[in-house]
Amino acid sequence: MTDTWRNKALCRQYDPEIFFPFTGDAELPKRVCGSCPVRERCLRYALDTGQRYGVWGGLTEDERRQLPHPSRPDPAVSDTFEAHIAELMDRGITPGESAAYLMRPEPEVRRIRDRIQKRRSRARSEGVG
Repeated sequence: MTDTWRNKALCRQYDPEIFFPFTGDAELPKRVCGSCPVRERCLRYALDTGQRYGVWGGLTEDERRQLPHPSRPDPAVSDTFEAHIAELMDRGITPGESAAYLMRPEPEVRRIRDRIQKRRSRARSEGVG
């Protein structure tokens, strides 16, 4: 694995200790991650390697634990893939974080999320669900 993505990480400009807050105050590291160009790659790395501590890709260890099991659904099974994205949406996971987790392009995840939201909106307006 190449670590070139790490060279682009904004966290390199900060004391590493802030990304491992013992007090539970993760506001600053999450703010740094929020504008980092490699945030999704960092989150994917944390999930792939089982990082148990610290803020990675903008998520704390507790937030990463709330993500579904790391077994990735087969995108060829579109209903299952769409259901997985819906589950991530319901958990409040952002499109970028979902894309990193699923290892899919963010525009693809956004399109599917839009389709899910439209379907849900239509069902609500028709009084279904």
